[in-house]
Amino acid sequence: RTLALAARLAGHALRGQRLRLLTIEVTKRCNARCEFCDYWREPPGPELEDYAPIVRRFAPLVVTFSGGEPLVRRDFAELVRRVRAADPTVYLSMVTNGALLTLERARELRAAGIDQLSISLDYPDERHDRARGIPGLAARIRGLLGPLAGVGFDAVSLNTVVKNDNLERIPAIMELAREAGVHVGFSAYCTIKKTGRDDLLVADANRERLREAVRLIKDAKRRHRITRSSDYYLDRLEEYFAGAGIAGCEAGIRFAQVTPAGRIKPCSELPEVCDWRDYDPRAAAPVSCTSCWYSCRGEAQAPVTWRRVRELLG
Repeated sequence: RTLALAARLAGHALRGQRLRLLTIEVTKRCNARCEFCDYWREPPGPELEDYAPIVRRFAPLVVTFSGGEPLVRRDFAELVRRVRAADPTVYLSMVTNGALLTLERARELRAAGIDQLSISLDYPDERHDRARGIPGLAARIRGLLGPLAGVGFDAVSLNTVVKNDNLERIPAIMELAREAGVHVGFSAYCTIKKTGRDDLLVADANRERLREAVRLIKDAKRRHRITRSSDYYLDRLEEYFAGAGIAGCEAGIRFAQVTPAGRIKPCSELPEVCDWRDYDPRAAAPVSCTSCWYSCRGEAQAPVTWRRVRELLG
């Protein structure tokens, strides 16, 4: 599959297509009540029964299933099976809050075709329960990590949002991952969502703590291969939180979002542009937004070097 993905990348270059990552939001429904997101307040909207034609049309390198919470859809494993049958090459990942995840369901998802399972964890203790509005969630995730590592996924990863109040807890999250034999991916908190809270942005007074957290993450990456987050991404966290605004976003060009109903958005926070059948990423205009430093955006800008390729494959 690595060779097949490399061949697909070469084909993209020949056709002038730069779209690499397609995020499919299979639902906006969610069982969490996160302090920075209001999806759970929104009325349910239409959801497609099959996203395989969309993946077949764009032939990305990576598809990430997200929500809302993907696992609230009882047919989620079937959605994955259809995409995998339509495209045996594409790398399939998913992001879940973990509350509905069981070992049995994880095995079902792996059999359906999921390669990487990412579980959100911003704090290693009960603070995560309060932030996500789900009692007992952190303990549930801690209990699942070890068994999940043996299911056979290419990678099991914690997905940690870097915030003003969890910098000192990042080493504990990394140690939890190391002991369980899983990875950690990092993404910067931002206030672009409707309920975004400014107090969760890393404050100027915490800038040195942020530098130390980044140093520890990079050291753990070298020593234990605990994260696939790029140095390029990590090194710009301070710049982002300082309010500089990082230019060069390639939303809609290198990555794009599919809504539950099959509409295309350049990214999760930008307006819909058209139905998936009418979208051509080769004709997409660059965006001028500098409002976030989400990993999906920042990692898409990371230079492709041999070292970076080894990190992603390792």
